[in-house]
Amino acid sequence: MGGLLDKATEYSDSVHQGDNVDKKIVNDPDAIIQAYEKGRKTAETVVEATLTEDKSIPDHYEVISDEGVTKALYQIIGAVVFLIILGLVFYFKYVNLPLLGISLLASWAIFNGKELLEKNFDPTKLIATGVAWLVLSMAVLGASFFIGASGGVTITDVTFSEAEDKLRITVYGTSGDSFHLEVVLDGTTLCSEDGSISFDKTTILLPLVDCWNGNAYDEIGDEALVYHAVVSSGEDEDSYRIPAEIMSREVTGAFVKVVELTSTADTVEYDGLQVDMILGIDSDTNNYIFGNGAYGGSIPMMIKADWSATVEVIYDGSIVYTYSKIKSEEGLAGGVGEFDLGWVQLKSNAGGNLDRSHFYQEDGCYTFKVSVTNEITGQTMVDDRSELELFWDDNEADDDSSNDQSAQNC
Repeated sequence: MGGLLDKATEYSDSVHQGDNVDKKIVNDPDAIIQAYEKGRKTAETVVEATLTEDKSIPDHYEVISDEGVTKALYQIIGAVVFLIILGLVFYFKYVNLPLLGISLLASWAIFNGKELLEKNFDPTKLIATGVAWLVLSMAVLGASFFIGASGGVTITDVTFSEAEDKLRITVYGTSGDSFHLEVVLDGTTLCSEDGSISFDKTTILLPLVDCWNGNAYDEIGDEALVYHAVVSSGEDEDSYRIPAEIMSREVTGAFVKVVELTSTADTVEYDGLQVDMILGIDSDTNNYIFGNGAYGGSIPMMIKADWSATVEVIYDGSIVYTYSKIKSEEGLAGGVGEFDLGWVQLKSNAGGNLDRSHFYQEDGCYTFKVSVTNEITGQTMVDDRSELELFWDDNEADDDSSNDQSAQNC
Protein backbone atom coordinates (compact mmCIF):
# COMPACT_ATOMS: atom_id res chain seq x y z
CA MET A 1 0.00 0.00 0.00
CA GLY A 2 2.75 2.41 0.88
CA GLY A 3 4.34 1.86 -2.50
CA LEU A 4 1.16 2.81 -4.32
CA LEU A 5 0.82 6.03 -2.38
CA ASP A 6 4.39 6.96 -3.14
CA LYS A 7 3.80 6.54 -6.90
CA ALA A 8 0.63 8.61 -6.74
CA THR A 9 2.46 11.62 -5.33
CA GLU A 10 4.90 11.51 -8.22
CA TYR A 11 2.16 12.52 -10.78
CA SER A 12 0.79 16.02 -11.29
CA ASP A 13 -2.79 16.96 -11.67
CA SER A 14 -4.30 16.72 -15.17
CA VAL A 15 -4.80 20.47 -15.27
CA HIS A 16 -1.08 21.06 -15.45
CA GLN A 17 0.03 17.67 -16.64
CA GLY A 18 3.68 17.84 -17.67
CA ASP A 19 4.26 21.35 -16.28
CA ASN A 20 5.37 20.34 -12.78
CA VAL A 21 6.22 16.65 -13.07
CA ASP A 22 9.70 17.21 -11.74
CA LYS A 23 8.27 19.03 -8.73
CA LYS A 24 5.69 16.32 -8.08
CA ILE A 25 3.03 18.95 -7.16
CA VAL A 26 -0.62 17.95 -7.18
CA ASN A 27 -3.25 20.76 -7.70
CA ASP A 28 -0.97 23.56 -6.53
CA PRO A 29 -2.82 26.90 -7.18
CA ASP A 30 0.27 28.73 -8.42
CA ALA A 31 1.04 25.94 -10.82
CA ILE A 32 -2.48 26.01 -12.18
CA ILE A 33 -2.27 29.79 -12.78
CA GLN A 34 1.12 29.52 -14.44
CA ALA A 35 -0.16 26.79 -16.73
CA TYR A 36 -3.20 28.84 -17.64
CA GLU A 37 -1.17 31.94 -18.47
CA LYS A 38 1.27 29.93 -20.52
CA GLY A 39 -1.56 28.32 -22.49
CA ARG A 40 -3.32 31.65 -23.06
CA LYS A 41 -0.19 33.31 -24.44
CA THR A 42 0.44 30.35 -26.69
CA ALA A 43 -3.15 30.53 -27.99
CA GLU A 44 -2.90 34.29 -28.63
CA THR A 45 0.30 33.80 -30.58
CA VAL A 46 -1.32 31.16 -32.73
CA VAL A 47 -4.47 33.22 -33.32
CA GLU A 48 -2.43 36.33 -34.19
CA ALA A 49 -0.33 34.39 -36.66
CA THR A 50 -3.45 32.92 -38.21
CA LEU A 51 -5.12 36.32 -38.54
CA THR A 52 -1.99 37.80 -40.11
CA GLU A 53 -1.87 35.07 -42.69
CA ASP A 54 -5.60 35.25 -43.39
CA LYS A 55 -5.53 39.07 -43.70
CA SER A 56 -3.08 38.93 -46.56
CA ILE A 57 -5.44 36.79 -48.57
CA PRO A 58 -8.39 39.25 -48.73
CA ASP A 59 -5.99 42.14 -49.54
CA HIS A 60 -4.56 40.15 -52.39
CA TYR A 61 -7.95 39.27 -53.80
CA GLU A 62 -9.13 42.85 -53.36
CA VAL A 63 -6.32 44.21 -55.56
CA ILE A 64 -7.02 41.65 -58.22
CA SER A 65 -10.73 42.47 -58.06
CA ASP A 66 -10.18 46.25 -58.50
CA GLU A 67 -7.86 45.75 -61.45
CA GLY A 68 -10.30 43.34 -63.05
CA VAL A 69 -13.26 45.68 -62.64
CA THR A 70 -11.31 48.64 -64.08
CA LYS A 71 -10.12 46.61 -67.04
CA ALA A 72 -13.61 45.24 -67.68
CA LEU A 73 -15.04 48.76 -67.50
CA TYR A 74 -12.63 50.04 -70.16
CA GLN A 75 -13.46 47.09 -72.39
CA ILE A 76 -17.21 47.50 -71.99
CA ILE A 77 -17.10 51.21 -72.78
CA GLY A 78 -14.81 50.66 -75.76
CA ALA A 79 -17.00 47.88 -77.13
CA VAL A 80 -20.19 49.94 -76.69
CA VAL A 81 -18.66 52.96 -78.45
CA PHE A 82 -17.46 50.68 -81.26
CA LEU A 83 -20.92 49.15 -81.72
CA ILE A 84 -22.57 52.60 -81.72
CA ILE A 85 -20.18 53.76 -84.44
CA LEU A 86 -20.90 50.72 -86.59
CA GLY A 87 -24.63 51.17 -86.01
CA LEU A 88 -24.48 54.78 -87.18
CA VAL A 89 -22.47 53.80 -90.23
CA PHE A 90 -24.97 51.14 -91.20
CA TYR A 91 -27.96 53.38 -90.49
CA PHE A 92 -26.78 56.43 -92.42
CA LYS A 93 -25.08 54.33 -95.13
CA TYR A 94 -22.54 57.05 -95.93
CA VAL A 95 -19.71 58.29 -93.74
CA ASN A 96 -16.90 60.76 -93.49
CA LEU A 97 -13.93 58.41 -93.76
CA PRO A 98 -11.39 60.51 -91.78
CA LEU A 99 -13.91 61.00 -88.99
CA LEU A 100 -14.76 57.29 -89.04
CA GLY A 101 -11.08 56.36 -88.76
CA ILE A 102 -10.55 58.67 -85.79
CA SER A 103 -13.69 57.34 -84.07
CA LEU A 104 -12.70 53.71 -84.54
CA LEU A 105 -9.18 54.37 -83.27
CA ALA A 106 -10.63 56.10 -80.21
CA SER A 107 -12.94 53.16 -79.42
CA TRP A 108 -10.03 50.71 -79.81
CA ALA A 109 -7.88 52.85 -77.48
CA ILE A 110 -10.68 52.91 -74.88
CA PHE A 111 -11.07 49.12 -75.12
CA ASN A 112 -7.37 48.70 -74.37
CA GLY A 113 -7.21 51.76 -72.14
CA LYS A 114 -6.13 49.98 -68.94
CA GLU A 115 -3.06 48.45 -70.52
CA LEU A 116 -2.20 51.54 -72.57
CA LEU A 117 -2.36 53.87 -69.58
CA GLU A 118 -0.18 51.60 -67.45
CA LYS A 119 2.12 50.88 -70.42
CA ASN A 120 1.88 47.24 -69.47
CA PHE A 121 0.39 45.59 -72.51
CA ASP A 122 0.69 42.51 -74.64
CA PRO A 123 1.49 43.53 -78.27
CA THR A 124 -0.15 40.36 -79.55
CA LYS A 125 -3.40 41.24 -77.84
CA LEU A 126 -3.33 44.81 -79.15
CA ILE A 127 -2.75 43.60 -82.69
CA ALA A 128 -5.50 41.02 -82.35
CA THR A 129 -8.07 43.57 -81.18
CA GLY A 130 -6.94 45.99 -83.86
CA VAL A 131 -7.45 43.37 -86.58
CA ALA A 132 -10.88 42.53 -85.15
CA TRP A 133 -11.81 46.23 -85.15
CA LEU A 134 -10.65 46.61 -88.75
CA VAL A 135 -12.38 43.48 -90.07
CA LEU A 136 -15.73 44.31 -88.48
CA SER A 137 -15.51 47.94 -89.59
CA MET A 138 -14.76 47.03 -93.18
CA ALA A 139 -17.59 44.52 -93.21
CA VAL A 140 -20.15 47.05 -91.99
CA LEU A 141 -18.73 49.81 -94.19
CA GLY A 142 -18.87 47.55 -97.22
CA ALA A 143 -22.43 46.52 -96.47
CA SER A 144 -23.56 50.10 -95.97
CA PHE A 145 -21.78 51.21 -99.13
CA PHE A 146 -23.39 48.41 -101.12
CA ILE A 147 -26.85 49.25 -99.82
CA GLY A 148 -26.33 52.97 -100.36
CA ALA A 149 -24.89 52.57 -103.84
CA SER A 150 -27.71 50.28 -104.88
CA GLY A 151 -30.12 53.16 -104.19
CA GLY A 152 -28.55 55.44 -106.82
CA VAL A 153 -27.23 58.96 -106.26
CA THR A 154 -28.24 60.67 -103.03
CA ILE A 155 -27.79 64.16 -101.56
CA THR A 156 -26.85 63.79 -97.92
CA ASP A 157 -25.90 67.33 -96.87
CA VAL A 158 -26.14 70.97 -97.95
CA THR A 159 -24.11 73.54 -96.05
CA PHE A 160 -22.79 77.05 -96.63
CA SER A 161 -19.13 77.91 -97.12
CA GLU A 162 -18.67 81.31 -95.50
CA ALA A 163 -15.19 81.85 -96.88
CA GLU A 164 -16.33 81.34 -100.48
CA ASP A 165 -20.02 82.33 -100.25
CA LYS A 166 -20.92 79.04 -101.89
CA LEU A 167 -23.30 76.17 -101.32
CA ARG A 168 -21.56 72.88 -100.48
CA ILE A 169 -23.68 69.97 -101.70
CA THR A 170 -22.49 66.42 -100.95
CA VAL A 171 -23.63 63.70 -103.35
CA TYR A 172 -23.17 59.95 -102.68
CA GLY A 173 -23.41 57.06 -105.10
CA THR A 174 -21.43 54.43 -106.97
CA SER A 175 -17.89 55.34 -107.93
CA GLY A 176 -17.71 56.68 -111.48
CA ASP A 177 -21.42 57.43 -111.86
CA SER A 178 -22.13 60.76 -113.55
CA PHE A 179 -24.91 63.03 -112.29
CA HIS A 180 -26.67 66.34 -112.89
CA LEU A 181 -27.23 68.68 -109.92
CA GLU A 182 -29.64 71.62 -109.75
CA VAL A 183 -30.95 74.11 -107.22
CA VAL A 184 -34.65 74.55 -107.84
CA LEU A 185 -37.22 77.09 -106.60
CA ASP A 186 -40.91 76.57 -107.42
CA GLY A 187 -40.04 74.33 -110.35
CA THR A 188 -37.51 76.79 -111.82
CA THR A 189 -33.84 75.83 -112.05
CA LEU A 190 -31.68 78.60 -110.62
CA CYS A 191 -28.24 77.02 -111.02
CA SER A 192 -26.83 73.63 -112.04
CA GLU A 193 -23.66 71.61 -112.51
CA ASP A 194 -22.65 68.18 -113.81
CA GLY A 195 -20.27 65.88 -111.96
CA SER A 196 -19.28 62.29 -111.23
CA ILE A 197 -18.85 60.24 -108.07
CA SER A 198 -15.32 59.80 -106.72
CA PHE A 199 -15.06 56.56 -104.70
CA ASP A 200 -18.40 56.95 -102.87
CA LYS A 201 -19.07 60.71 -102.77
CA THR A 202 -18.44 64.09 -104.39
CA THR A 203 -18.88 67.62 -103.02
CA ILE A 204 -20.08 70.30 -105.41
CA LEU A 205 -19.58 74.01 -104.73
CA LEU A 206 -22.12 76.38 -106.26
CA PRO A 207 -21.93 80.21 -105.95
CA LEU A 208 -24.83 81.22 -103.72
CA VAL A 209 -25.55 84.31 -105.79
CA ASP A 210 -26.28 82.07 -108.81
CA CYS A 211 -28.69 79.90 -106.82
CA TRP A 212 -30.56 82.59 -104.90
CA ASN A 213 -33.77 84.39 -105.68
CA GLY A 214 -34.89 85.99 -102.43
CA ASN A 215 -34.84 85.25 -98.71
CA ALA A 216 -36.32 81.92 -97.70
CA TYR A 217 -37.61 83.47 -94.45
CA ASP A 218 -40.02 86.37 -94.26
CA GLU A 219 -39.95 89.13 -91.64
CA ILE A 220 -41.77 87.03 -89.01
CA GLY A 221 -39.64 83.91 -89.48
CA ASP A 222 -42.00 81.87 -91.64
CA GLU A 223 -40.49 79.99 -94.57
CA ALA A 224 -41.76 81.94 -97.55
CA LEU A 225 -39.55 80.32 -100.22
CA VAL A 226 -38.51 76.67 -100.34
CA TYR A 227 -35.28 75.85 -102.16
CA HIS A 228 -34.39 72.28 -103.15
CA ALA A 229 -31.18 70.67 -104.35
CA VAL A 230 -32.05 67.99 -106.92
CA VAL A 231 -29.63 65.37 -108.27
CA SER A 232 -30.31 62.93 -111.09
CA SER A 233 -28.35 60.07 -112.63
CA GLY A 234 -30.09 58.07 -115.33
CA GLU A 235 -33.49 57.18 -113.92
CA ASP A 236 -32.42 57.85 -110.33
CA GLU A 237 -33.30 61.18 -108.70
CA ASP A 238 -33.05 62.58 -105.20
CA SER A 239 -34.20 65.88 -103.69
CA TYR A 240 -32.92 67.68 -100.58
CA ARG A 241 -34.63 70.65 -98.93
CA ILE A 242 -32.01 73.37 -98.39
CA PRO A 243 -32.15 74.87 -94.86
CA ALA A 244 -33.96 78.22 -94.91
CA GLU A 245 -31.28 79.95 -92.83
CA ILE A 246 -28.74 79.28 -95.59
CA MET A 247 -30.99 80.87 -98.19
CA SER A 248 -31.82 83.98 -96.12
CA ARG A 249 -28.90 86.27 -96.82
CA GLU A 250 -30.29 89.70 -97.69
CA VAL A 251 -30.87 92.58 -95.26
CA THR A 252 -34.12 94.34 -96.15
CA GLY A 253 -34.63 96.62 -93.14
CA ALA A 254 -32.75 98.49 -90.41
CA PHE A 255 -33.75 100.62 -87.42
CA VAL A 256 -31.95 102.93 -84.99
CA LYS A 257 -32.86 103.72 -81.39
CA VAL A 258 -31.15 106.14 -78.97
CA VAL A 259 -30.48 106.84 -75.33
CA GLU A 260 -30.21 110.55 -74.47
CA LEU A 261 -27.09 111.27 -72.44
CA THR A 262 -27.25 114.02 -69.85
CA SER A 263 -25.20 115.59 -67.09
CA THR A 264 -26.38 117.61 -64.14
CA ALA A 265 -24.81 120.65 -62.52
CA ASP A 266 -27.41 123.21 -61.48
CA THR A 267 -29.62 122.12 -64.38
CA VAL A 268 -29.85 119.14 -66.73
CA GLU A 269 -27.69 119.45 -69.85
CA TYR A 270 -27.87 117.18 -72.89
CA ASP A 271 -24.46 115.81 -73.90
CA GLY A 272 -25.20 113.46 -76.79
CA LEU A 273 -26.68 110.13 -77.79
CA GLN A 274 -25.99 106.44 -77.43
CA VAL A 275 -27.04 105.04 -80.80
CA ASP A 276 -28.06 101.38 -81.28
CA MET A 277 -28.91 99.68 -84.58
CA ILE A 278 -30.69 96.48 -85.55
CA LEU A 279 -31.14 95.03 -89.03
CA GLY A 280 -32.35 91.93 -90.86
CA ILE A 281 -35.36 90.83 -92.90
CA ASP A 282 -38.17 93.34 -92.56
CA SER A 283 -41.33 94.53 -94.25
CA ASP A 284 -41.49 98.08 -95.56
CA THR A 285 -44.91 98.39 -93.91
CA ASN A 286 -43.39 98.09 -90.43
CA ASN A 287 -43.75 101.44 -88.71
CA TYR A 288 -41.03 103.07 -86.65
CA ILE A 289 -42.21 103.75 -83.10
CA PHE A 290 -40.09 105.42 -80.43
CA GLY A 291 -41.05 107.22 -77.21
CA ASN A 292 -40.27 107.44 -73.49
CA GLY A 293 -36.70 106.39 -74.21
CA ALA A 294 -37.57 103.05 -75.83
CA TYR A 295 -38.29 101.54 -79.23
CA GLY A 296 -41.84 100.22 -79.36
CA GLY A 297 -42.28 98.76 -82.84
CA SER A 298 -41.58 95.39 -84.44
CA ILE A 299 -37.96 94.51 -85.14
CA PRO A 300 -36.53 92.88 -88.27
CA MET A 301 -35.83 89.14 -88.23
CA MET A 302 -32.12 88.87 -87.53
CA ILE A 303 -29.97 86.78 -89.91
CA LYS A 304 -26.36 85.85 -90.52
CA ALA A 305 -25.23 87.64 -93.63
CA ASP A 306 -22.35 89.52 -95.24
CA TRP A 307 -22.95 93.22 -95.77
CA SER A 308 -21.49 96.69 -95.36
CA ALA A 309 -23.41 99.70 -94.05
CA THR A 310 -23.21 103.41 -93.44
CA VAL A 311 -25.37 105.45 -91.08
CA GLU A 312 -26.00 109.14 -91.84
CA VAL A 313 -27.59 111.63 -89.48
CA ILE A 314 -29.68 114.11 -91.46
CA TYR A 315 -31.22 117.38 -90.27
CA ASP A 316 -33.33 119.66 -92.45
CA GLY A 317 -32.23 117.78 -95.57
CA SER A 318 -28.50 118.03 -94.85
CA ILE A 319 -26.11 115.35 -93.59
CA VAL A 320 -24.79 116.50 -90.22
CA TYR A 321 -22.88 113.33 -89.32
CA THR A 322 -21.80 110.10 -91.01
CA TYR A 323 -20.62 106.99 -89.19
CA SER A 324 -17.63 105.16 -90.63
CA LYS A 325 -18.60 102.22 -92.80
CA ILE A 326 -19.58 99.12 -90.82
CA LYS A 327 -18.70 95.77 -92.38
CA SER A 328 -20.24 92.46 -91.31
CA GLU A 329 -19.19 88.87 -91.92
CA GLU A 330 -22.03 86.47 -91.10
CA GLY A 331 -23.62 89.10 -88.88
CA LEU A 332 -20.43 89.90 -86.95
CA ALA A 333 -18.96 93.36 -87.39
CA GLY A 334 -15.43 93.59 -86.05
CA GLY A 335 -15.07 96.06 -83.21
CA VAL A 336 -18.83 96.69 -83.14
CA GLY A 337 -20.81 93.56 -82.32
CA GLU A 338 -22.97 90.70 -83.56
CA PHE A 339 -25.95 92.06 -85.47
CA ASP A 340 -27.59 88.64 -85.74
CA LEU A 341 -28.20 88.67 -81.96
CA GLY A 342 -30.11 91.95 -81.54
CA TRP A 343 -29.48 95.65 -81.05
CA VAL A 344 -25.83 96.66 -81.35
CA GLN A 345 -24.38 99.90 -80.00
CA LEU A 346 -22.70 101.96 -82.70
CA LYS A 347 -19.45 103.72 -81.98
CA SER A 348 -18.82 107.20 -83.26
CA ASN A 349 -15.81 107.89 -85.42
CA ALA A 350 -14.07 109.01 -82.23
CA GLY A 351 -14.75 105.60 -80.70
CA GLY A 352 -17.46 106.47 -78.18
CA ASN A 353 -21.02 107.76 -78.12
CA LEU A 354 -22.29 110.39 -80.51
CA ASP A 355 -21.30 113.71 -78.98
CA ARG A 356 -23.72 116.65 -79.19
CA SER A 357 -21.13 118.85 -80.85
CA HIS A 358 -20.74 116.37 -83.70
CA PHE A 359 -24.27 116.52 -85.05
CA TYR A 360 -26.72 118.68 -83.08
CA GLN A 361 -28.08 121.79 -84.80
CA GLU A 362 -31.23 122.75 -82.95
CA ASP A 363 -34.46 121.21 -81.77
CA GLY A 364 -36.22 119.29 -84.48
CA CYS A 365 -36.41 116.00 -86.40
CA TYR A 366 -33.22 114.05 -87.05
CA THR A 367 -33.25 111.17 -89.54
CA PHE A 368 -30.88 108.23 -89.13
CA LYS A 369 -30.51 106.95 -92.66
CA VAL A 370 -29.10 103.41 -92.89
CA SER A 371 -27.68 102.19 -96.23
CA VAL A 372 -26.83 98.48 -96.42
CA THR A 373 -25.03 96.88 -99.37
CA ASN A 374 -25.70 93.15 -99.45
CA GLU A 375 -22.71 91.15 -100.58
CA ILE A 376 -24.73 88.35 -102.17
CA THR A 377 -26.55 90.63 -104.61
CA GLY A 378 -24.45 93.80 -104.63
CA GLN A 379 -27.67 95.76 -104.20
CA THR A 380 -27.92 98.57 -101.66
CA MET A 381 -30.94 98.81 -99.37
CA VAL A 382 -31.76 102.23 -97.88
CA ASP A 383 -33.90 102.56 -94.76
CA ASP A 384 -34.64 106.07 -93.47
CA ARG A 385 -37.62 105.24 -91.23
CA SER A 386 -35.68 106.01 -88.04
CA GLU A 387 -36.72 109.63 -87.43
CA LEU A 388 -36.29 111.12 -83.97
CA GLU A 389 -37.38 114.51 -82.67
CA LEU A 390 -35.11 116.08 -80.04
CA PHE A 391 -36.11 118.86 -77.60
CA TRP A 392 -32.79 119.73 -76.01
CA ASP A 393 -32.84 123.53 -76.40
CA ASP A 394 -36.35 123.75 -75.09
CA ASN A 395 -35.61 121.46 -72.15
CA GLU A 396 -32.46 123.34 -71.12
CA ALA A 397 -34.24 126.70 -71.33
CA ASP A 398 -36.43 125.65 -68.43
CA ASP A 399 -34.70 125.08 -65.08
CA ASP A 400 -37.45 122.67 -64.09
CA SER A 401 -36.32 119.35 -65.58
CA SER A 402 -39.41 117.52 -64.40
CA ASN A 403 -41.28 118.60 -67.53
CA ASP A 404 -38.48 117.79 -70.01
CA GLN A 405 -39.59 116.08 -73.18
CA SER A 406 -37.74 112.91 -74.15
CA ALA A 407 -36.93 112.00 -77.75
CA GLN A 408 -39.79 110.58 -79.78
CA ASN A 409 -40.43 109.52 -83.34
CA CYS A 410 -41.22 112.39 -85.67
